[in-house]
Amino acid sequence: MQTMHDNDKNKRAKRVTIRDVARAAGVSVGAASTALRNVKSSVVLSQATRERILKAAKDLRYRPHVAARVMAGRRLQTIGVLTTEWCMMGAYYSTVLRGIANTAEQENYHLIFKTVPTTLDMLSASFITEQQIDGVIIPAEAEYRTREALRHFEIPHVWLNTELNLPTNCVRPDEKQGMRLAVDHLVKLGHRRIAYSHHDTADVHWTTTAREMGYVEGLRSHGLEPVPTHEQYIPIQEHVDLYLDMKPRPTALMVYSDPMAVLACNRIVERGLRIPDDISVVGNEGVLWQRYAFRRLTTVKAPAAELGQAAVRMLIQEIETNERPESVILPQTIEINESTAPPPADP
Repeated sequence: MQTMHDNDKNKRAKRVTIRDVARAAGVSVGAASTALRNVKSSVVLSQATRERILKAAKDLRYRPHVAARVMAGRRLQTIGVLTTEWCMMGAYYSTVLRGIANTAEQENYHLIFKTVPTTLDMLSASFITEQQIDGVIIPAEAEYRTREALRHFEIPHVWLNTELNLPTNCVRPDEKQGMRLAVDHLVKLGHRRIAYSHHDTADVHWTTTAREMGYVEGLRSHGLEPVPTHEQYIPIQEHVDLYLDMKPRPTALMVYSDPMAVLACNRIVERGLRIPDDISVVGNEGVLWQRYAFRRLTTVKAPAAELGQAAVRMLIQEIETNERPESVILPQTIEINESTAPPPADP
């Protein structure tokens, strides 16, 4: 397990309490509690006093801690998970979430999932002020506004599978290292013309860039150059056609993900070629889809469950020690199966 260097600010700021708000507003704790909870009480507040309390809470970045109201001195043992709907459906993130759930249960923490239709924003992040949670895990799809909201609320948090190059609070796989493993495997088999099929949309995510960089760096470490194509963001079947029409054609194809690799294999077979006799194929992620290709896929295997496990343990560390955890990069492996073999003598 590889760690990034920590910075000097390892300690989180002390949590602002309702007593701090009361002191700043010049009122009693009971009055502050009445205004902030917006409930009926024996404490009668004028509108001006109520507004002064709310302003003090905003200025101090006060975040209500339900545990303090329910059972003084004890945590809620509850973790929030912010995620998008598509994360819940895909095999990769489903495995990550299973790692989160299993580890939280082992550590005696409950989970609250917040699912939103699209990219997360500040409104979604605000659920951390309303739910009974001690900390939150956020996937990479969160936008800049979500990051700003987390800084504002000062809640313990861990970024999962993110491009953020921060010394603390992040956990992600080593995407470039995984791609280099795939290149090394193919070069060892004797391949020299190794192509790569990118993600088939123009949505640029850090994994898109990291995997392509790993492919290029891996080739150049062996004195090889990438196989060029003119179209980057097109359906995988069309990308495969571009490569198969080349003279000479590539003898191996690395693909952005396993589902895309399955589609690539189908297209290769439709074109009358054999896998791996005529062309080798390597997928990426290694969670589920590699089992369902025309030939069982050789694939870069991501530590999906381990990502979830690490995120939970890092978050609990911050919750229980009030110290930011060092960021973690998890190594990948390669699972060698039936879709790779030495190149043909005359491609």
